[in-house]
Amino acid sequence: MRAIKWICITDTSLPAGFAPFGIRDLGGLVYVAFASSSGAAVGLIDIFKENGTFVKRLTHGAPLNQPWRFAAAPSNFGPLSNTLLVGPSERDPFAIHLLVVA
Repeated sequence: MRAIKWICITDTSLPAGFAPFGIRDLGGLVYVAFASSSGAAVGLIDIFKENGTFVKRLTHGAPLNQPWRFAAAPSNFGPLSNTLLVGPSERDPFAIHLLVVA
């Protein structure tokens, strides 16, 4: 049986009314999407180390619409290589946001 290690992630600058909506570990960094608990079409994405240490706010505001799905484009993906692909909630299933992670 594999042991599970629980960590606590905290962003002390998180605006009121936002809650975690999606999470993904990519390349040793934990990307957490926060969405408005009111259902508003806004969101933000924070990056944490695997030990829970806050690294930075990657992006916030438009055009993020309740972001929750993440994928990393591979290095051989043409002009979108090494891009973070972010999908919004089911409300907008055909939209994909492209973020260059530096």
